Amino acid sequence: MFAMTVRLGAMIFVTALAHPASGQMPMPHAPIGITDTATIETSASREVRIAPDRATIVLAVETRAPSAAQAAQLNAKAQRMVLDTLRAIGISPSQIGTAGFTVQPSYEPSPNGRTMERNGFVANNSITVRLTQLDRVGAVIDAALAKGATNIGELSFDASNTADARRAALADAAAQAKDEAMTLAKSLGGSLGPLIMATTAVNEPNPRPMAMMARGGAGAPTQIIAGDISVTASVLTRWSFVPNP
Repeated sequence: MFAMTVRLGAMIFVTALAHPASGQMPMPHAPIGITDTATIETSASREVRIAPDRATIVLAVETRAPSAAQAAQLNAKAQRMVLDTLRAIGISPSQIGTAGFTVQPSYEPSPNGRTMERNGFVANNSITVRLTQLDRVGAVIDAALAKGATNIGELSFDASNTADARRAALADAAAQAKDEAMTLAKSLGGSLGPLIMATTAVNEPNPRPMAMMARGGAGAPTQIIAGDISVTASVLTRWSFVPNP
């Protein structure tokens, strides 16, 4: 079932331009935005919430050593253990990719606190793991941390197909905008004329950061709750206003 919210607004522009008598100076041009035709403008927005079906996890391994080569070697060993573990629990190579790799000097304050002194090198190797089985996210995180991953750089959720939600939000927003225009026209002593203009904007969901990540007591698995993803559509319409005779 779609859950929806509505934001509405309406404006009406009515102008009667005088026709100058013979020999008189013509009236100045109407201000910008004013026309010689009465119009009604309405807007509406609808939100549809859908469940995600994909998760992206960024796992990082960070190692430190006196030299850059040592830091990189230690990192490679630790990362190999993480990758082997992921494959052992059923994560295929096509679901794993390198997100980034750096080796750089690390620094700490000098004894007098006025300068920074190099105290070695730090290597960081991040990998991206993509899952379609959301109930496995916690297990993947736990397995990686147990075998050498030092931090979770990112955990996000998204949906593979938002087309139906987008169409539903757009249709509902358009219907609401028209209904508001008809109500406004009737209340002003007229009826709704032809549609003059309509514009739309759809807010596609970006990958959604994790809604919750909780860890129980010793030995308890990490619990992940993804939450819903929001797809929002907005419609702006302009109609002719036809006064009653």
